[in-house]
Amino acid sequence: MFRSSLTSFASCSDGAQDSDGARRTRRAIGVRLTLLLKALAAACAGGLAHDARDADVVEAVRAAYLLERRVLDARPPLHSRAAVAQIYREGFSEDLAEHLAELSWSEPERTVKAGGFALEPPAPITLVAVDHDEATVAFPTPIVQQLLWEEKRYTTATLERRQGRWIITRSITSEAKPASLGPP
Repeated sequence: MFRSSLTSFASCSDGAQDSDGARRTRRAIGVRLTLLLKALAAACAGGLAHDARDADVVEAVRAAYLLERRVLDARPPLHSRAAVAQIYREGFSEDLAEHLAELSWSEPERTVKAGGFALEPPAPITLVAVDHDEATVAFPTPIVQQLLWEEKRYTTATLERRQGRWIITRSITSEAKPASLGPP
């Protein structure tokens, strides 16, 4: 239909005839082209928004895993387990933040545990699924976590968008490689 409209447009615009029918045809084609271009622009904008959202999810996972560095490098040093958990809540649900704070805090010394980083940003991070306010990612569990916490080889994490930010709400490790990461 589009090709025949263009052919009609070309044959009507050679200047030989400029009847009312030719003008209506050109106007109809112009309207169709405008609608087509608007639809194309909307599709492209939607694709860019989708790609940006995907990038936001992946970046949120990386940023969450880097929060431990803020905990360890805090100056002045953090003074309570609650302060440690508050930093972790920037990238993790309350339950996960409390768990990470427990792992990072030494109650007898009332300070952050000495030592290196246990949370390394995973790479590569594969986006498995993303919906309006929920996403799932999969990645190889960083070696440091496997060794220190006896985590399994692969991690699948669920994120939720809360108050405009992606937060990791669940994290499960498995020895079986998720299908989203390729063949076993």
